[in-house]
Amino acid sequence: MAFVIRWVDDFCGFQQILKIDLPIGNLIVNLYGDVIASADWEADFLLENSTPFIQQHVLHKLVKNYWQKPQHDIEINLLSQGSVFKNKVWHQLMAIPYGQTQTYSSIAKLIGSGG
Repeated sequence: MAFVIRWVDDFCGFQQILKIDLPIGNLIVNLYGDVIASADWEADFLLENSTPFIQQHVLHKLVKNYWQKPQHDIEINLLSQGSVFKNKVWHQLMAIPYGQTQTYSSIAKLIGSGG
């Protein structure tokens, strides 16, 4: 299973908040149309917001199905955000194959950061 990420620079549509109940906790996803602007775990979200959740979205079904069939890819649109440095880190993190790990220092070397 992999998340196939499409980075987008802009979005259209109304803000929607989706709550996805997962075995490890409730994931709150902030959407504009089909673009994910942010995601957080429910406990952190509830401390700052009182926006009602939408009940259904295609992303809800995709993520819920992951827990039953992890061999399928999930295609998502993410809003491109963050500094140039953060984007280098995120792109390197996405290059780590499923089931493998890398240390912070190895990632730093790969992106030309650190000593």
